[in-house]
Amino acid sequence: VDEKEEAAAASPESKIAAQMMEAMKPQRVGSGPGAGNGYEILLQAFNWESWKHSYYRTLKSQVKDIANTGFTSIWMPPPSDSVSEQGYLPRDLYCLDSRYGTEAELRDVIKTFQEHNIKVIADIVVNHRCASQQGPDGKWNKFGGRMAWDSSAICHNNPAYGGRGAAKQGDDYTAAPNVDHTQERVRNDIINWMKYLRNTIGYNGWRFDFVRGYPGQFCKQYVDATVPEMSFGEYWDSCDYTDGVLNYNQDSH
Repeated sequence: VDEKEEAAAASPESKIAAQMMEAMKPQRVGSGPGAGNGYEILLQAFNWESWKHSYYRTLKSQVKDIANTGFTSIWMPPPSDSVSEQGYLPRDLYCLDSRYGTEAELRDVIKTFQEHNIKVIADIVVNHRCASQQGPDGKWNKFGGRMAWDSSAICHNNPAYGGRGAAKQGDDYTAAPNVDHTQERVRNDIINWMKYLRNTIGYNGWRFDFVRGYPGQFCKQYVDATVPEMSFGEYWDSCDYTDGVLNYNQDSH
């Protein structure tokens, strides 16, 4: 090797240039579960009225176009049985037949997205949960399905639902019973349900709804226990409500 070439290669300028070129190479983020790869392009693939048609089937027909556009991940609506059509008042969490379509259609569209190398993100609503029946006190606090809770799973400062759990540790959500995340058995039920979505249904990650409602330490437990490829949460100023019902017009917000 020529001595002048060796000297040039060892010069401070060449070392800095080499470092800069190395830094410009695509890097993978390894900061733990839920971090993604640092180069995600996320599509919110639904709106407030998507439930009005055969959503899962329609979305499946658009997978190829979404992939060709360059999106790497897709955010889908809450998948569970819900009092509200949009899915944000979940009831029987394990029942995945909703206004968006059947569980079979959900599995099919997830599989199709993943065949096109697109991560599928589930909207996770765990701040609150609607009961299936009225309890002995006449209030809606008797939950159905595999997570058959009672009023003891509801925060006690949620009097409209007769809660007997610990005090609410975040913002109150007046439209539904607020879940007491301080209880280990409640957290375990939520984790097992999320593992079912992750390992059986096939979701790649989570979008946590209304994270202002409970401490971040619990979100961390759910992420660590389920190891999603990507996760993020909804943290924003309070929406406009009338008598506990979300207003359709949120322009002032």
